[in-house]
Amino acid sequence: MNNIFILLILFQAKHYVCDFPLQGEHMMKKFSPNWDFFLPLLSHALVHAIFTFAISVGFVGAKFAAILGALDLVIHFTMDRIKASPKMLGKYTTLTKRDFIEHAEKIASVHGDLDEHRLVSEMNNNFNARKASNKKFWHSLGLDQAVHHLTHYLIIYLIVTR
Repeated sequence: MNNIFILLILFQAKHYVCDFPLQGEHMMKKFSPNWDFFLPLLSHALVHAIFTFAISVGFVGAKFAAILGALDLVIHFTMDRIKASPKMLGKYTTLTKRDFIEHAEKIASVHGDLDEHRLVSEMNNNFNARKASNKKFWHSLGLDQAVHHLTHYLIIYLIVTR
């Protein structure tokens, strides 16, 4: 039971480190619409695979840890491509706080002084397509994160039942 808890913590830390601090500018080219995405995404997925190997090797040995790393690489690569591809889930974009402010300023400048209720109503009428894309962006990101966490749970299961 202790190993499961330790592995959960290690894989959560691994996910954070690999997806944020270690994901450099080169790896962000994984959003490219053409085949320029391949090497940056592969390098990102390889970082995940290496960390999975490093965590797993002490529990299951090098051979099985390499298999687990390869499993993580394939799933991570596939999910991130689905999330990043402009032809798939990558077509959705997030809205920033600045986007909302600029839109409110635009509405206010066109319509003059609007009370808060009318301003919100006008923003909703003129911003629906971008808000729909924003909602789909967050659903896509949630799916991506769920797949990565479920992959870690599968790996942990394979480690503790070996």
